[in-house]
Amino acid sequence: PAYSTENAELRDFYSKLHDNEDAKIDFPRYQNSEYIDSAKYYTINELNNALENFGECKDTKILNQNIRGIATNFENFTSYLSTLKSKFNIICLTECHITKETSDSDLENYKIDGYQFFHVKSSIKFGGVIIYFKDSYEARCIEELTGSNSSCDYLFIEMKNKNSSKKIITGGYYRHCINTTTEKQNFCDTVESHLNYKRIKNNKIIMLGD
Repeated sequence: PAYSTENAELRDFYSKLHDNEDAKIDFPRYQNSEYIDSAKYYTINELNNALENFGECKDTKILNQNIRGIATNFENFTSYLSTLKSKFNIICLTECHITKETSDSDLENYKIDGYQFFHVKSSIKFGGVIIYFKDSYEARCIEELTGSNSSCDYLFIEMKNKNSSKKIITGGYYRHCINTTTEKQNFCDTVESHLNYKRIKNNKIIMLGD
């Protein structure tokens, strides 16, 4: 399923939730059921055929995947990628099960050929986000927009094609599975604060996660 909107609309959505503490928190994907109803599942062959139909499309191709433990499923995931005829420009993995106890040397085991990667370790056992970018991009982590709190993990990267001066911000989130109203509100407040950050407002933004 896909959901797309303008930055201003997202800021307005989260701002309204912040202003009304008694409001029922329905996230955008729940408000746009037509996207979910029209979602199509593809076999590998069907996906390869669909990707071939794009031809030499220059649009950015993005994959977002809840990997449910990168140590457990990384090999299966990379095997799946090897069956695809087209490479994604950006790959975002959530619920990576990486914490402060996960060493940086362990994370080196999860490199993907042709990509650079960035990560944020989680404050909970089952969190963590890793984002991969093709080597054709110049990318750097926005430290002040990267971290983990009680409701979510978040990772923001500033990127641009090496042959272009045009910058794009990519943000990846993993919302912790804590379904209290307080933590849902905390998540909304976190996203709102990011969307209102000056550096975000002045650039195009890609937001990923689950």
